[in-house]
Formats: sequence, structure tokens, C-alpha cells
Amino acid sequence: MIKAFHMADLHLGSEFSHLDKSKAQVRKNESRLSFLSQINNAYDKGARVYFISGDLFETRPFLKEDMDILEDTFSKHNDCKFFLCFGNHDYICDDDYTYFSEKFGDNVYIFNQEMGMYEFDEYRVYGISFCDVFQKSSLLDGFVAENDKKINIMVIHGDLTGTSKYNPILNSMIEKSGLDYIALGHVHMYSGMNKAGNTFYCYPGTHEGKGFDELGEKGGIYLEMEKGRVNYEFVPGQIRKYVELHINAEGISNSSLLISNIISAIREPKDLYKIIIEGEISQDLIINADAMVKTLEEYAFFVKIYDETQLKINLDDYMGESSLLGGFVREVKEKLDSEPSEREHWMKVLKKGFQLLK
Repeated sequence: MIKAFHMADLHLGSEFSHLDKSKAQVRKNESRLSFLSQINNAYDKGARVYFISGDLFETRPFLKEDMDILEDTFSKHNDCKFFLCFGNHDYICDDDYTYFSEKFGDNVYIFNQEMGMYEFDEYRVYGISFCDVFQKSSLLDGFVAENDKKINIMVIHGDLTGTSKYNPILNSMIEKSGLDYIALGHVHMYSGMNKAGNTFYCYPGTHEGKGFDELGEKGGIYLEMEKGRVNYEFVPGQIRKYVELHINAEGISNSSLLISNIISAIREPKDLYKIIIEGEISQDLIINADAMVKTLEEYAFFVKIYDETQLKINLDDYMGESSLLGGFVREVKEKLDSEPSEREHWMKVLKKGFQLLK
């Protein structure tokens, strides 16, 4: 039996540009520490084989700090085997392959742009890396593993979409591959375990969320593999989560009550929150997103607010007014009647106008 851990898409060196400089540096450091922590946690569970399926780095050139954390982690676990391939963000060239091979110890097995294989008593691991940003032809097409009693594994970065520019992989290729497990990388969400023919395959997702398009738990997959059988467990291990909250502001009369509701919905202060405020609101409720963010800063690591509320108002009540507000309402009403396809836009204009003129 092989006890292994599958990770991918570390994107070490990510800039976290949606954060201010200080918090971005915190997240950059945490991404490195999260990697180390998840390697250690998997080790404690019994893993002695690790698959890292591409995009270890966010971009080229690779940062020294990221190289150092990898080198230190691999050397501290010299009783383990680490299998690395590279993807579209950190594609590998001949000089890179030589550099990595010399920098890391004998327990680190690196795949370059040609299909490679490392063989051991119980199993063999195949793998291949990108050599450019795009890989329009499939690196798996036509591949067939050796057919014997050994467990056949592949470490590869690719996309399960036939039209992809990032190593398109079809189910038919997986089914014909003769592999027992394909350790995939590229998709940042955990896919669950899948099977085509006799071949299991899975995306573990990224180990630490990088933005609000990567919500929820992040981690890797702990595997116990025998020939023809794969037991698995998704193991979350991220330091902070990206969380999206939807807050209904209908019936709330002032911003203090709204902020109180948001605070009650924030479960974990260390996380990052995208807060979407919804519902029909009265003209008395003024939503100042910037001011609310400043108030909420002490309740979460990061907060971003989106105001998607609609103003609950009877326009006819203001049509006869001679005030600036009345004139504004009449102009917006004219636009609503003449441009029905732009209703959402003009309702936002109406709400903004009321906040300024009321």
C-alpha cells in the first residue's frame, strides 16, 4: 500500500493584489507556511509519497523565498519522496530542470517536458511538465502505462476540456491510459474523486485561497492506494478562508443595525469576507460601503462590501415636487420609461441620487 498526499496549484509568490501592501505580504507568507503545515499534517497521517501537480509558483522568475521554503521542506522530510511537475504558470525549460535537480535532494523527482517515469518496488510514477505558457495538444493522448501488478500513477497539469489551451485531457484518454491514479493540477477547486474505466483521477484544488473566486475549504488529498483501489480523504488545511456572505437589508432602518447584522454573520475573524448586501431598502437607509468597511476592519482580516440593494420607493410621490430631488426623480422616471432594458442601471442612479439629495 502507498500512503500519499496530492497537492497542486500552490502559486507561491502570488501578489494578492486585492489587499493592501501589508496584508498582501501577510498572505504571501501564509501561503508558504500553509504549504509546510499541510505537508507536516499529511506526514503525521502516514504519507511518505507526495505529488505536486504543477503551478508551484505564480510566475517566472521564481522568488528566492519560495525556493527556500520548498528546499527546506523537502530536506526536512528526507524519508519521503516528492514528485513535481510544472504547469502553465511555472513552465520548465532545460536549464530549470538542471537547476531544480541540483538544488533539491535525491528524494525529489522532477518531470521535464518529456514524459518521464520513476519506478519502485510497489509502484511507478509517470509525469510531464509544460515547457511554455500554452500546451494546446494533449500530453496524455496515446499514453498507455505498463500493464503489470505495480500501481501506475501520473502527475500532470491539465484541463478536462477538449478545447483548452492548457493540455486538454479527455475522459477517453484517461480510460485508455492504464493508470491507476492521475494526480491532476490546474483547477483550483477540489473536484472530488472521479473514475474513467479503471483509472481514478482528481483535482485537489489549491492549498490556500488567493481571491474571492476561490471560496471555502482548501487543502489536499490524502491517499491510500493499492493496485485497482484508491481510498481517499480531502484534508482541509488553509490558514484563512475566503467567504461570501449575503445580507438581506430589507426592513433595516439605519446603517448601525445593518452593521450589527453583518458582525453577527462573521463567524471567523481571521477570514476574508465578501459581503453582498441585498433586498429592497427604504430611502432612510444610507449604505456607505467605504465607511462600513472601516467599521468592520476589527472584526475580520479583510472585508469587501458590494451594495446590490434596490430602493423601495413610489416615484409618483415625488413627481410633482419643485425641489431638486423632484426634478431628479422626473428625469430618472423618463429614462426608466424610455430605456426599459437599462432599468437596473437607472435604479442604481436613483438610489445614489436619493443618498445625495435626500
